[in-house]
Amino acid sequence: MDPKEIVSKIKDIAGEVSFPAHKDDVVQKAQEKNAPNEVMDVLDKLPSQNFGSLKELVSNLPFGDIADEAKKFL
Repeated sequence: MDPKEIVSKIKDIAGEVSFPAHKDDVVQKAQEKNAPNEVMDVLDKLPSQNFGSLKELVSNLPFGDIADEAKKFL
């Protein structure tokens, strides 16, 4: 799965979460949606904190290609 697909899936999943939301809320929603392992791995790397918006969550995605793709969303 390429970074663009991962970020897209994370945005879709997080779009179903009410913000502010904790990392755990997003991870739980991803599990409910049977998100691919690649998506779960990225979500697991998020800091354990509350996010005020989808934009804030995306801006905290891990470094590398995922972060580069996430910046296009911002």
